[in-house]
Amino acid sequence: GLEEYVAAAVGRARTYRAETVFVAGDDPEAVREVAAEVATAGVRVIFDPDEERTVCDNSAMMLVTHALDVRRYALDAISTVEALAASDLLVAALGSHLARLALELRLARAAHNPRATG
Repeated sequence: GLEEYVAAAVGRARTYRAETVFVAGDDPEAVREVAAEVATAGVRVIFDPDEERTVCDNSAMMLVTHALDVRRYALDAISTVEALAASDLLVAALGSHLARLALELRLARAAHNPRATG
């Protein structure tokens, strides 16, 4: 559950002396809960509570009606992947497509630049 993500994020932040953690996910309420728990451990948390992509209902509605701002949806996803890939530390569920893309991007950057974090 969420406790595992909180423990992993806080533990890695302490191990690597990270001061800030970026939290993202498909369920905005879960993201808020994780962010609040991580923040109580003294770690600064960054997350976008208004990110349209995270709302599962919006994803389903977009597939049916195309009523969402698809450009915003795509830009939110791209900015999330970039933020995750550029972070010093990545704690993620590999079931997340965006987390896997971020990991692949990190690995590709590290392969082409030995100084890049992997």
